[in-house]
Amino acid sequence: MWIQNEAEFYKMMALWVFEAGWISARLWELYVRWDWNPKNGLDDFICRLTQSEQAMNLINNHPANQAYDWLKRLKKRKPQDVGEHYNIPVEMYKTMLGKSMKYTAPEWNPELWDFDLDSHQKLAIEMICQRAELEVSNRWEEHMKVLEVGFGYGTLANHAISNYGVHLTGLTISDGQKNFAEDYMKHNGTLENSDLRNLDWKEIMQTPEHKEEFQWKFDRIISIEMIEAVSTSDLPLFFEFLFHCLNDDGILFIQAINSDRFYHTTEWFIDRYIFADGVVPQDANLLICAERAWFEQETHDRDIVTQAYDKALLAWQQNLSEGYDSLRD
Repeated sequence: MWIQNEAEFYKMMALWVFEAGWISARLWELYVRWDWNPKNGLDDFICRLTQSEQAMNLINNHPANQAYDWLKRLKKRKPQDVGEHYNIPVEMYKTMLGKSMKYTAPEWNPELWDFDLDSHQKLAIEMICQRAELEVSNRWEEHMKVLEVGFGYGTLANHAISNYGVHLTGLTISDGQKNFAEDYMKHNGTLENSDLRNLDWKEIMQTPEHKEEFQWKFDRIISIEMIEAVSTSDLPLFFEFLFHCLNDDGILFIQAINSDRFYHTTEWFIDRYIFADGVVPQDANLLICAERAWFEQETHDRDIVTQAYDKALLAWQQNLSEGYDSLRD
């Protein structure tokens, strides 16, 4: 296989001892290079792996992983490191994500419908608006003011403005996303009812002018799979920021990829190649941080889009494979 000789074997063993995440990072690197391909597909392999308590304990409790997790806590989060992932040329995302340009989980009920990426991403956008309890008003001065923290490529913002008449302020840390969203919403006639900014939430809390501008301003706050870019140590301040921006009768809706395991890092392959400085937050910790920031929990749905996300990942992979020749240059 990939071990060609005895020297290579000992090199791999040394990496196992000293490099965090060796076993998973090496497997995924081999998969990307087509040197290894699970019989029933990568998603089936990962599902079986994560369902094995023995395997997960071996990976999570390995001393190198523990050390890496500890060192990651000491590292200061840099928004530009997180945002760099989204500054890949937008042609790649257009090919991968399809018509919706939505880079988060879709909505899908396997008992009712066959999976279709574009239609179920569109459905997910509407379901988010309903869960956030957006309301339509016939009087402009009563239209809802919405803050979207991490507005992606503008699909949710465009939908909320078009169908609910809200005024939406959006935050991102990616020039690529902001430029695309502005062009997209201008084309759809919704840009004038939005205020899209390349501005990190933490900068708002640390700048008196921004902090005063955002105080008690919004009727709704929506954040879809952005909280994974907030380090564990910053979670209390993040929820304080959200509470600071929300008015007295406001509602916060957060969709998160979370876990029962308490770690400050993502799986190492993802941290290295896909989502630098990301973390899968612990479910219980999110609720604790929210309650300490004076939020009152209304609903808490677990595993609501788990199967849909697996389908989306496979669809994104297929889109990239089919469009690879056009992206080659």
